[in-house]
Amino acid sequence: MQNSLDKIDLINLLQLIGNDKDFLMELLETFISTTQDALTQLKEAEAKDDWKQIQSIAHQIAPAIMQIGGNNAYKAIKEIENMPETTQGYERKSKYTELIPHIDNCLVQVQNYISNDTK
Repeated sequence: MQNSLDKIDLINLLQLIGNDKDFLMELLETFISTTQDALTQLKEAEAKDDWKQIQSIAHQIAPAIMQIGGNNAYKAIKEIENMPETTQGYERKSKYTELIPHIDNCLVQVQNYISNDTK
């Protein structure tokens, strides 16, 4: 199931942190750093066909993706997290291939938000 890419929504996160824009920027910088690291780890785990590691990394980034409003990215992560061990390799590869653009999209949007906010 191919989900469309998200348009992130930071309103809930901003409200959660008391509309503190400076803190929001810190959180977004942390999001970029940790998500880029996770993306690298995902690619390394996929190259080794280490599905348990892929599921673990997906689990680790799920809360941050949800907090920035990446709903479709979050759904793609949950599909990977909850995939049974008996799932065939081609289906795993398909879900992994579907996830990467979602994560990239969230990263680009957060980077753009930061760039536009600091101008």
